[in-house]
Amino acid sequence: MAICEGLGDNLEFSVENAGDEVTITLNSSNTSANDTATQKYADSAVRAIKYHLRNSQAIEILEYNGTALTDPISIPKNKGHKEEFGIPILISIKIRVSTANTNIKLRYVGSQL
Repeated sequence: MAICEGLGDNLEFSVENAGDEVTITLNSSNTSANDTATQKYADSAVRAIKYHLRNSQAIEILEYNGTALTDPISIPKNKGHKEEFGIPILISIKIRVSTANTNIKLRYVGSQL
């Protein structure tokens, strides 16, 4: 199958409770209509090549694609985090917020295989 590059989306949401863990799923048959407090879905189902995560309060990235990181990636308040993989591999990200009412913005670019 051919790779169609340049597909992506922008997700914005607020996490209400301190300590909550939220899984953001980019490649799923679910859409944002299926969002819950701890599960967020993208409307464009792609695998991300790169992303930019922005946060209003300190957060940690705990998992990529359901695999726990050995040590979480700590992201300070208002600093954001970018990664680029070179190939479309990212399907989901799990984060934990440290402060109630933390705003999260995720911009990603991906591909469909």
